[in-house]
Amino acid sequence: MDRITTADVMAVLIPIWNDKRDGATGAPAPERRDEVGRRAGYRDDDPAGDAIGAALPRNGSKREHQRAQDHGDVAGALCAIRNTNAWVSTKLALEFVALTACRSGEVRGAKWGEVDPESATWTVPEERMKAGTEHRVPYPIERWKCSPRRGS
Repeated sequence: MDRITTADVMAVLIPIWNDKRDGATGAPAPERRDEVGRRAGYRDDDPAGDAIGAALPRNGSKREHQRAQDHGDVAGALCAIRNTNAWVSTKLALEFVALTACRSGEVRGAKWGEVDPESATWTVPEERMKAGTEHRVPYPIERWKCSPRRGS
């Protein structure tokens, strides 16, 4: 592990970069690439550091982002989710995402100790926030009821 060089990493990536770029770009993020080596105490550096990004051609594909739900349609979408056969925890997590406007990863990682029922506030610790700062999220105390669809 301590003898792996940037050239070694490039030799692995270059053959697949143009043909299988989706798989090549799905490699772990720079901060995780050498995590095993560092944790095991084999090295302190990252042989696949900035030189890799500078040497390989840019990916020509663009990410397609999903459109946000129109605000008037959110209640109907949540009612539709409630009426599925999904696990209760999945349905409640999706509802919590919609009602708090938090990222799904923050919701999936939530711990009961972060929730204060007295103030109806959920405090996400800085280490789990993308911005790296603690985030306080008010949440609705009462759940709303789904109304029957018109014409059904």
